[in-house]
Amino acid sequence: MDMGHHSHRRSTASTRSLTVALVGNPNTGKSTLFSALSGIPARIGNYPGVTVEKKIGRYVDGDGTVVLIDLPGTYSMAARTADEKVSVDVLLGLQQNAPSPDVVVVIVDATNLERNLYLFSQVLELGKPTILVLNMWDRVQAEGIPIDVPELERRLGIPVIPCSASRKQGVEALRKAIREAKPPPASTRSPLGEPFEQAVEALNEWLEEHAPGGRRPPFLVQRLILDVDGAIERSLVSDPQFGPALQQQLQQIRHRLAEQNLRVPMAETRLRYKWIRELLDGVLQVPASTGRTLSDVVDHVLTHRFWGFAVFLLVMFLVFQGITWGSSWMMDWIT
Repeated sequence: MDMGHHSHRRSTASTRSLTVALVGNPNTGKSTLFSALSGIPARIGNYPGVTVEKKIGRYVDGDGTVVLIDLPGTYSMAARTADEKVSVDVLLGLQQNAPSPDVVVVIVDATNLERNLYLFSQVLELGKPTILVLNMWDRVQAEGIPIDVPELERRLGIPVIPCSASRKQGVEALRKAIREAKPPPASTRSPLGEPFEQAVEALNEWLEEHAPGGRRPPFLVQRLILDVDGAIERSLVSDPQFGPALQQQLQQIRHRLAEQNLRVPMAETRLRYKWIRELLDGVLQVPASTGRTLSDVVDHVLTHRFWGFAVFLLVMFLVFQGITWGSSWMMDWIT
């Protein structure tokens, strides 16, 4: 799609600079898409106070400049490492020297949709304008994986863009969607349900009364509850003024959730994958055939408790023989 073919009747609201954050699991083609969008060398540095790489690009469309932030690849927004905490802080607009994103683009490997949507389900809860990019679409077509994109888009209420970043297919459609992105409908934002929403509000009310800085963004408070001994909890609990009292509040809230069969952090994984499976039911068609491929047979043998270990010993024996007996003729020739 050529950008010049877009309508010339643009609203003044869309004619402005935008900041877009790219988020995704490692090895989903996120950096390739970043390069395909920006088309120019990125500015690379570090975020203040940490050694996490800061990668910024930009491009100009008919409505102005779009600044791209390529966030570190991560499997979850559970902030346990410096990379993950930077990603959370940037998305919430709390990271020093980094603008708050206007739009979040989540890149997933479309050939492994269920696992990749875990991170996406967390990003949705930010409530920011969001776009889902189904990357590696060429492989989806080659392998005949049936994904009903229009239905997935209808269920989510946000743009879903099939893309092959390495071939620059779908890039122009994504640029158009970035300009038109809107916040997701409230009904699609949280797979965790009302008990967690109540817990977030209760803790935020406590923070408003007792903590310097008062209330925090709801997503940050949710991560504070869910990520036991995570980076966010450690940073706040370390405050000598209110840290011990905050720790007590967290323990009480987590205990109340556990009484409702929502033990933290295991409940998050269970509820998110339940939401993902319901979302993909009728969207991603699982082949009816249960026939085992050669790869399945090999995997079964190599991961077997007994035969896998036996194969390992055989391989090590052959390697050892190759090093000793196999090289003896060369040693004899040298001497």
